Amino acid sequence: IVPGIMGSRLSRVSDGGEVWSRADDFNGLIDSLSDSFLDELKLNEDGTENSSRDMNPSSIIDREFPLGIEQVAYGNLRELFLNNGYVSSTVSTTSYFEFPYDWRLDISEEADRLSSIVSEALSRSPTGKINIVAHSMGGLLVKEYLANQLNPSFIHNIVFAGVPNLGAPKAFKLLNYGDDMDLKKLLIFGLNE
Repeated sequence: IVPGIMGSRLSRVSDGGEVWSRADDFNGLIDSLSDSFLDELKLNEDGTENSSRDMNPSSIIDREFPLGIEQVAYGNLRELFLNNGYVSSTVSTTSYFEFPYDWRLDISEEADRLSSIVSEALSRSPTGKINIVAHSMGGLLVKEYLANQLNPSFIHNIVFAGVPNLGAPKAFKLLNYGDDMDLKKLLIFGLNE
């Protein structure tokens, strides 16, 4: 599984403290009158990571915001695969893999990282082929990765769900100009744009 934008937990490299996991960030929104607690996620103006704020993508988001706010979470999809015979463990029988990534960074950088998990999945595949499920920006990341492969015949199936093939203007606005993500309707005050 390759999740979409904001679908991976991000933790500080320096101390392992979790900075982004949507369900937990909701509490910060309630406890704070600003969203300054998310300032650690800011990138440099050129889109590179600030070395004093290096993040490690630790896992994919598996649960939703509290109060039923509709957000994408991948726990149910994971359970579906595991309940249907895929195996997630550290032994040689592993057949289920997730690829958390830093969704703030250029996807070409993250596509390079994707190659290591694809190699691991291929080394454990009895058929020499793998299946990939990619959501939203994760689909663009997978496409970037595959565009750089000389022979992607190791792919058995790919499922692309909600991939913004023609762009994502709302995400562009959010990243460049800010957006309260329609939370004003639920929280009265919303987010600080």
